[in-house]
Amino acid sequence: MRRDLNSGAFPLKIQRMILWGILSLLITAGIWAQAPVRPVFEVATIRVHQNQSDPAQNDLLPGGRFTASNIPLKKLLRIALNVEDDQISGLPGWGDAASYDIEARTGSQGVIPLEEWRKLTRTLLEDRFQLKFHTVPKERTIYSLGVQKGGPKLTPHVGDGEPTMSMNGTATTNVMKATKISMTDMAALLMRATRRPVEDHTGVAGTYDIQLEWARSDVADAQGPSIYSALEEQLGLKLTTAKGQVDTVVIDRIEKPSEN
Repeated sequence: MRRDLNSGAFPLKIQRMILWGILSLLITAGIWAQAPVRPVFEVATIRVHQNQSDPAQNDLLPGGRFTASNIPLKKLLRIALNVEDDQISGLPGWGDAASYDIEARTGSQGVIPLEEWRKLTRTLLEDRFQLKFHTVPKERTIYSLGVQKGGPKLTPHVGDGEPTMSMNGTATTNVMKATKISMTDMAALLMRATRRPVEDHTGVAGTYDIQLEWARSDVADAQGPSIYSALEEQLGLKLTTAKGQVDTVVIDRIEKPSEN
């Protein structure tokens, strides 16, 4: 049925002009939600590492750089998803032994913060390895990071330098080094070292420079303290077991990385 234009209704053309005007105002005012920006490396080179007997090493360096040599795919998943090996299922057979050399940078001047590193690594896996996954919560044993009775033995960070962290070592010893690190970040590093979720319950604020050395548990004749003894003796901290809800990751899809 045709409407009388004199009845007070706007012609269709005018209605469209009014609608577009309203939409323009909404966009200008920022009322429309924008998709969150995915953190990505500005440049990332990935190559298959040929000799898996070589030592594995990874570092976060000034200039927003992430470098890795012989880094296992499982470790990349651990970094990106903040889980341990026994929290990951569904990885195809080739993924168990796959390791890579990586050179990546963000274009920033400082050292990549730990949480940002996780996000960047997850994007790298999603874009270059076509990673897709879902999570299933389960109750399991975790570690609680606390303070020894004598108090912590921590060196407060002095100055405005950027945070740094690395975990390397020798054939028999692991070495963890970090500067300007909080106890929350320390718990995250210990999670990497113990292969078990670690929660910070120290109540210690501030940032610190730390160095922790302990004997490798996978070497029969390694000399030196365990990571638990080293933590108590060298830093005045301790790990105790507790129960907690932990997300387990089920890999739905992952492929060998795309060409650089």
